[in-house]
Amino acid sequence: MIRQTARQVVIPMQGERPISLQWGEQLNVRPVYVSIDLDGMSDRRVASYVAKYATKGAESAGCS
Repeated sequence: MIRQTARQVVIPMQGERPISLQWGEQLNVRPVYVSIDLDGMSDRRVASYVAKYATKGAESAGCS
């Protein structure tokens, strides 16, 4: 369901050259748990993962 929804999301961006943003082919979907006791990801791991890819996205967009 997440993959199907991601394929349908398109965000129009206004500017000199209008473009549309959408998810690419590399969509990494994994369950997120709030406790290590559940043998999943801790909130710290989730935050690190999000920060890593937010930084990658900003770098590829030319932000520093």
